[in-house]
Amino acid sequence: MTVASFLPKKIKLWLGVLLVALVGSAGWFYFLNVTREPATLTPLPLASVEIADDPEERRQGLMFRRDLCGECGMLFIFPEPQNVGFWMKNTFISLDIVMLEEDGRIQIIHRDTVPEQTSPSYQGEAVRFVLEVNAGWSEKAGLAAGDFVDVQELLSKGVPYRGLGQEGELEESEEK
Repeated sequence: MTVASFLPKKIKLWLGVLLVALVGSAGWFYFLNVTREPATLTPLPLASVEIADDPEERRQGLMFRRDLCGECGMLFIFPEPQNVGFWMKNTFISLDIVMLEEDGRIQIIHRDTVPEQTSPSYQGEAVRFVLEVNAGWSEKAGLAAGDFVDVQELLSKGVPYRGLGQEGELEESEEK
């Protein structure tokens, strides 16, 4: 006699179900981790990216700017992944807002934002980086949700935040 012959039918049934679940889970895990192609990083044709990495810079962003060069952008860096909401208050140019997860995966692209909108309607969850570029730029660059962006490449193109005064004038520390 085997050990299984002493077990009640209900326990045998549950052990069988558990065994099938374990084998199925192991197969699914293998499929997801072995058969999936490695992530391809999408190169971004940007000349420079202003870095907004402190709370005041992130709060002000591109407010009061009248233009943004065609190959420029602003990268908002958050200390850790978090839910974010962006609005367009005092932002006079239409933008694409590209929300990136910590590994550089594009979570969502809010295309062609409405200038001067005052409700935070451009949102993302567990976002670590946000890239703002001119409206239409992300489509021209071929970006889509799920693509991976090389965040290190963006940082290598980083320039200090320019900062604008409340009335939209360059701060005194900015060269004219």
